[in-house]
Amino acid sequence: ISETEPEIQWPSVDFEGLQALNLDVVGWIYIEGTNISYPIVQGKDNNYYLYRLLDKTQNPSGSIFLDADCNRDFSSRNNIIYGHNMKNGTMFYELMGYKEQEFYEEHKIGLLLTPEKRFVIEFFSGYVAPNPSDAWEMEFAEGEFVKWADKIAGRSRFDAGIQPEETDNIISMSTCTYEFEDARFVMY
Repeated sequence: ISETEPEIQWPSVDFEGLQALNLDVVGWIYIEGTNISYPIVQGKDNNYYLYRLLDKTQNPSGSIFLDADCNRDFSSRNNIIYGHNMKNGTMFYELMGYKEQEFYEEHKIGLLLTPEKRFVIEFFSGYVAPNPSDAWEMEFAEGEFVKWADKIAGRSRFDAGIQPEETDNIISMSTCTYEFEDARFVMY
């Protein structure tokens, strides 16, 4: 962070307490100025937390969860985080704001905290994707990662002026949207 940038206000997260409640807690996602401030869990599959809360009780809101095939420490090339788009403004509802340049300008970064590390997420793309598509690609052959990331950046609803590099890891946040059947809004 340069001296001219404002100090990042990291949320205080009690990982010890969260993991005492549920050992599946792997992180916390936070976007300042939005309602997005949630623990991230990871189940053995991508269905368990779709309709379960952090305490594992059944609930239509579900939880914010990391794809079961991603590394728990967010070291995968594409770390996919899923969350519902709740009409009451909770979960990943506010990702819909990124369909507009102005919203992006006000919320250019997110914060990801794990029990061991803190990451600043620089948003570079957000768009409506059909399901299935290459939006959730996780395996990349030699040299294919940057080509994929360039395609993703080219589809964005906002202009960030950021191009991922071969050494980067991506955080993808995926939620339902309703432009067409099985549509998803994915933020990178």
